[in-house]
Amino acid sequence: MKELFKNLSHLMTHRKKVYTNGFVELMDRILSGIPNVGWELGHLPNDYGVDQLSLSVINNPLFIKQVEDSISFPIKGDDWVINLGIPPRDWELFFEINTEDGQIVEVEGSEWSWVMTDKNN
Repeated sequence: MKELFKNLSHLMTHRKKVYTNGFVELMDRILSGIPNVGWELGHLPNDYGVDQLSLSVINNPLFIKQVEDSISFPIKGDDWVINLGIPPRDWELFFEINTEDGQIVEVEGSEWSWVMTDKNN
């Protein structure tokens, strides 16, 4: 596990020296052999100067357990961070609802959040 995150940290440190396709190829090589791990690269929503590599591991409970036992998150560099999980989104969430009487209601939902609750199993 430590070797995996050493490689990811090295790539993040030098990410600006490779083109997008090269970054993707290197990520594919680094994560090869680890099933059900996806990734996203973007900036932190609250700091555009910091790039964030997010690893999505929801379908790989063994990987999550191994990571929890060996690495503490987030892993931080000077202008980058590596995190587990899907990052928060920094975009407008806008949609329209058609009402029963044919009107269109515009909805701005970027400030919305949600809660999952149990309802009759």
